[in-house]
Amino acid sequence: GLLSGILRGAGYTVRMADNGRRALAMVEALLPELVMLDITMPEMDGYEVCRELKARADTADIPVIFISALSEPLDKVKAFKTGGVDYVTKPFDADEVLARVETQLRLDRMRREIVAKNRELARLGELKNRFIGIAAHDLRTPLTAIIGYSEILLEMGVDTPGPDRDM
Repeated sequence: GLLSGILRGAGYTVRMADNGRRALAMVEALLPELVMLDITMPEMDGYEVCRELKARADTADIPVIFISALSEPLDKVKAFKTGGVDYVTKPFDADEVLARVETQLRLDRMRREIVAKNRELARLGELKNRFIGIAAHDLRTPLTAIIGYSEILLEMGVDTPGPDRDM
């Protein structure tokens, strides 16, 4: 179709399904970077497919753009509530479609980057905590000995030098 031609022309790999069940199976098998769902599809509509994708851990983060013909009622609120990130309407304007697709792909790349950075920060935080624990333990050991010897000297009545006395 026109949409797949626009996307292929821009260098994207496109896979198409002719009904909602096949679309769901295809997404689960291929784990694409982005899904474009027609609202009106046989067997399962786009909203149902999107709900299913968002309910599964391996597909929940894939951005979904809904497609609707101007003659069809596009429930924008429902599209966003089911997990869609954007929508395009037929007839397609190639520049608009490409801009929306690229924006969502860029946002998803940034989201994945942030998740990876957060994991790295958590790992570094754990390393820091382990290091501090080891350092505290290593400092505590000589201090314990010093405190112990000081207590023994005090019990023995050894006079300690004051600020105005020589050692």
